[in-house]
Amino acid sequence: MSHGVLALLLSTGAIAVWCRLSATGTYLLARSPYPSLAAVAATVTMQLSF
Repeated sequence: MSHGVLALLLSTGAIAVWCRLSATGTYLLARSPYPSLAAVAATVTMQLSF
């Protein structure tokens, strides 16, 4: 297995984990009693995503 394939698999896995964590975090914040905190966290998450 070449290093390029291994790097691709690792980056794909990292993206999948990141998406899962982001979805979980967004869900938990949406259920939290602090909508302003949820909005700030969502904004920061969007900033980090791009």
